[in-house]
Amino acid sequence: MKHPFAALAGTALLSFAGAVALQAAPKYTVTDLGTLGGAMSLGQGINSAGDVAGYAYTSAAAQHAAIYSAGAWTDLSVLATTWNGLPYAYAINDSGQVAGYGFVANKGHAFLYSGGTFTDLGTGGGVNSYGQAMNNGGQVVGYIDTGTANHAFLYTSGPGMVDLGTLGGLDSTSNAINSLGTVVGWSKITGNTQLHAFRYTTGGGMTDLGTLGGTYSQATGINDSDQIVGYSSPAGGSPLHAFVHAGTIWTDLGTLGGANSYAYAINSGGAIVGSSNRSGASDHAFIYTGGSMTDLNTLIDPASGWELTTAYAINDSGQIVGQGTNPSNASHGYLLTPIQPPVPSVGAPTVQIAGKKKLSTTKSVLKIKGTSGGAVTTVTCRIGNSGPWKPASGTTAWNFKAHLQPGKNVINVIAHGPGGDSAPAKVTVKQI
Repeated sequence: MKHPFAALAGTALLSFAGAVALQAAPKYTVTDLGTLGGAMSLGQGINSAGDVAGYAYTSAAAQHAAIYSAGAWTDLSVLATTWNGLPYAYAINDSGQVAGYGFVANKGHAFLYSGGTFTDLGTGGGVNSYGQAMNNGGQVVGYIDTGTANHAFLYTSGPGMVDLGTLGGLDSTSNAINSLGTVVGWSKITGNTQLHAFRYTTGGGMTDLGTLGGTYSQATGINDSDQIVGYSSPAGGSPLHAFVHAGTIWTDLGTLGGANSYAYAINSGGAIVGSSNRSGASDHAFIYTGGSMTDLNTLIDPASGWELTTAYAINDSGQIVGQGTNPSNASHGYLLTPIQPPVPSVGAPTVQIAGKKKLSTTKSVLKIKGTSGGAVTTVTCRIGNSGPWKPASGTTAWNFKAHLQPGKNVINVIAHGPGGDSAPAKVTVKQI
């Protein structure tokens, strides 16, 4: 349900330069979000169900806030009959509530959409307000235009819109909020010569997070583990690099080969998405996991015809939304869905006892040979139908230490694998 920095939402897209390098099997499928009849669309927020908030253009070249679900856009501007423009939807939560901003009497007003109803969040005493993100509790963050400056706000039902102030400078903006109500964004610091990322809590106020060493940082996403992402200038450098901040530790995520990179969102598993410059080529969307930044274009089928330029949001299932150039060279929103590897089925093993089936000892190591219809990772065996299951060593020839009783002994064998457990297979041996 995270969203990008608003000022970058309309960034022009460059044409695809060169073919994607040879790659392994695709990790994602690409869904073209289409439009409302016009030329362009953009996906900016996503919830756990894979519903997308963003905007799309109509055939009249008008930009409308919209929700993409079940293969189609719902035009929110058509539903907002009392507004004279509703162009931006930035975030959607797991209840299907949407946050963004539109215009009332030609003034910008943050809104909260829920179940067919629009709530005008007002302007917090300022001239305009702009909703940027929300959480599952329906809290909305963004910024207020006071007439002389921009101030970050937090909207909660009941208290309403609260001005969060600044870090001592003139301006601030809140960009994201987690389910615990922790807000992140940016603020100018005292003197207005530097812009720093901040973290805000209701009890603790606004805290300066600092930078990667330079004079600029901006926080754009946060998860419930308090991992914060954004972009910042490194020490002595003018480029901006994507970062993740956890506790007191800053990690520079690097780039895809160019000067700048921008992280926009992080999910509960710590997967980060954003956009990066490449050396001598157009910007590409990335995912950062396991300490490495990967071009998302290398994780889709190169025959798809897509160039993914920006990734704005990721949910906990790993679905990603953003904007790219589709096979028709149009700038459209996209939805990436991870391709789940096939899970091998595990059938009942075919079991036979190696050697004699009449044994003269009550303690014997039996060699059980078995095969199955799928991958087998472990095997367990037991004597009879009520004894404890015990692991057998080996993978294709399983050794099982049996404590046989006089007479016939039924041995049950179960194979376990990635696809589940087999039905028990039975063999009978006789102790004499």
